[in-house]
Amino acid sequence: MKNLYPKGSEWNKWDMHVHTPESILYNEFGDDWDSYVKELFLTAIKENIIAIGITDYYFIDGYKKIKNEYLLNDSKLQQLFEQDEIEKIKQIFVFPNIEFRINKLVIGKEKDMKWNKKVNYHILFSDNLSPDDIEENFISRLQFENEGAGEGASQKLSLTKRNLTELGSRLIEQQPEFKSHNPLQIGLLCASVDDTEIVNLLASQNSKFKGNYLLALPADEDLSLVSWTSQGHLSRKVLFQKSHIVFSSNQGTIEFSLGKRHGSVEKFKEEFGYPKPCLWGSDAHSYGELCKSSAKCLPVNI
Repeated sequence: MKNLYPKGSEWNKWDMHVHTPESILYNEFGDDWDSYVKELFLTAIKENIIAIGITDYYFIDGYKKIKNEYLLNDSKLQQLFEQDEIEKIKQIFVFPNIEFRINKLVIGKEKDMKWNKKVNYHILFSDNLSPDDIEENFISRLQFENEGAGEGASQKLSLTKRNLTELGSRLIEQQPEFKSHNPLQIGLLCASVDDTEIVNLLASQNSKFKGNYLLALPADEDLSLVSWTSQGHLSRKVLFQKSHIVFSSNQGTIEFSLGKRHGSVEKFKEEFGYPKPCLWGSDAHSYGELCKSSAKCLPVNI
C-alpha cells in the first residue's frame, strides 16, 4: 500500500496559553503593543514555537488586535521585523483562546477563605472562525448572574464590557476593598458563566462552531490524588468528561487523564469517558514568561 505519510511523525512546540496587554485582570506587559508583538514573535521564533493561543479573559480583543493590526497588515510587520522574520511569522499558527471563570468554586480551608476561587475553563477556537462570529454568536450570547432576588429568581445579564463595568461599579460601592481596581476589573473578577451554557451554545445543531473548538480544563490539583468519593466527585467528573484536553504538566494528572491510574483504560472509559491529553502553555503575563514552561510545574511527559 502506498505510504501516505512518508515523513512519519512530526513533533512541534506550541504555546497554547499566552496572554496579551488586553488581559485586564492581570497584565505585566504594559500598553506598548508594538513592543509586545515584536517580543512575542521574536521569542516564538527563537524557541521554535509554531502555534500560539492568544489568550484573554472572557473576550478576544488581544487576538483581534494581533490579527487585524499586525498579521494582516504587511506595512506594520515591515516596520517591526526583518523580511526573513516576517516569513517565519507568517508560518506561525495563531488562534484565539478565551479564559473563563465558571460558576463552580474550588474550596479551601475554612480558616483561609481568601483561597476560595472559581474554576477556570478555556475555549480554544479555530482560526477559521472570524472574530465577529465569536463575539456576536458566542460571547455576547453568554450570560452572568448579576443579582439575586428574595423570591428566588435571579437577574442575568449578557456578557458585555458595559454590563461587567456596571457590575463592578456597584460592587465597589458595596465593598471598599475593591476601590483599588477599576470597575471593569472588578466585574471580570467577580462575574462567572455557566459551563453548561458554554457547552450547549457551542455544540448546538445549528452552531457554526461545531468542530471548530476545543474545551480545555486547567487542573491545578493532582487528579490522581483527588478524593473521588468526596462531595465534589460529580462536579469534577462532569467537567473532566466535557473537556477535550487538560491543561497540566503534573505527572500524576497526566497518568490519571490517560487512564493509567485505573485497573485498565477500559474501566477508566466506563467512568470518566475517553482519556484526555495533558498539555501545558506558558500562561505568560510578562515578557520573561513568553513561550517558557512554568517553573512551578513538572515537565510535560506525554
